[in-house]
Amino acid sequence: MCPLYDTNRQKWIELQPMSVARLGHGVVAAEGFLFVMGGTDENKTVLDTGEKYDPDSNSWSPIPPMLQVPKAAPESSLRPRQNFGVVEVDGLIYVLGGEAEDIALTTVEVFDPHFSSWKIQTSMTMIRKVTAEPRRPSLLAKVALVH
Repeated sequence: MCPLYDTNRQKWIELQPMSVARLGHGVVAAEGFLFVMGGTDENKTVLDTGEKYDPDSNSWSPIPPMLQVPKAAPESSLRPRQNFGVVEVDGLIYVLGGEAEDIALTTVEVFDPHFSSWKIQTSMTMIRKVTAEPRRPSLLAKVALVH
């Protein structure tokens, strides 16, 4: 169960479940929708996927995967991020820092909800990450969605 306060309706509503339960993910309200991305699933697999919640239809839909962070290893394979900061500025969603498995990140990427696309931005000068409490499910409770 996941309650959300809808400021337009001035009441609590119950959100439909996401397609994937997540921990260590980012959550932000932007352009009248709620966006959830990254984190880990119940098997502790780090995810690059995300979903967009539409309060009018009480439904989730997928968004394109985040751009993955290159490994330091020579094979240059890619890994998704978790435990990162996320913020909306001028309608764009910025994902900052976090971790790619065991590597702390300074990278930044931005999602444009209007074009449904991600872009890499200039990296930060310091490592930033948000550490989730282990083995404790996160809730999207008390998130005000303004649209």
